[in-house]
Amino acid sequence: MKKLYVVTYVGWSAILSGVVDVIGFVFLLLFFALEAPNWIQSGEPNTPPLFGTLNDASFIFVALFMIPVAVALNKMNRSQSPTFSLISLIIGMIGMLATVIIQALYVPRLIQTAQQGILLNIALLFIGLWMILVNALGRAAHLPRGLAWLGILVGVSIILLPVAVIAIGGSAFLDDPSIALSNPLFMFAFAAGVLGFSIGYAIWAILLGRLFLTGKLPMPDLESLEKPHRKSLMV
Repeated sequence: MKKLYVVTYVGWSAILSGVVDVIGFVFLLLFFALEAPNWIQSGEPNTPPLFGTLNDASFIFVALFMIPVAVALNKMNRSQSPTFSLISLIIGMIGMLATVIIQALYVPRLIQTAQQGILLNIALLFIGLWMILVNALGRAAHLPRGLAWLGILVGVSIILLPVAVIAIGGSAFLDDPSIALSNPLFMFAFAAGVLGFSIGYAIWAILLGRLFLTGKLPMPDLESLEKPHRKSLMV
């Protein structure tokens, strides 16, 4: 009974993470269509844009719902490679918790947009790397091959976003968006990163959640989620 509860909890966490991600993407499209043009022309407004803020807030819940999924996948993968599974979990948790903290500070504007832009991209770099590692490990364990390759592709696309921002000068494009708009390489990497995180990740998370809920992925016992095995600690 307890194991069924954990499976249900992890499965719905994955699905909710994907669903909130899609909702955030809708807010992002509305921001670009209705609010971004004025931002580009007149600079950052004194009052935070509604749809942009809703998109920023969605990151908090996407990352929070990721955490149980990351823990469960670590337990599933560590039978194949305990050390690398633990490394991937640490990388993922850093990215997820950092995303939650950064966005929780940015939504009420306790930090500036330039600071948030750099910090969030660093956090996304960790999440993208986690996606690559956890799916590569999962492919050798129990994840369906197609889903694992989708996750790896999503991880690569997410990494493209912070790489593009760093390559174009960090927060400089926030002060002058025309720098980014006139750079085709940046626009490609930005689009790939946004689509990878907003659409690719959502598909991956929802499909993964369905696998957990339908019992097609093996789930460790509840005790193994609460404390590590001694064997894993000795590796």
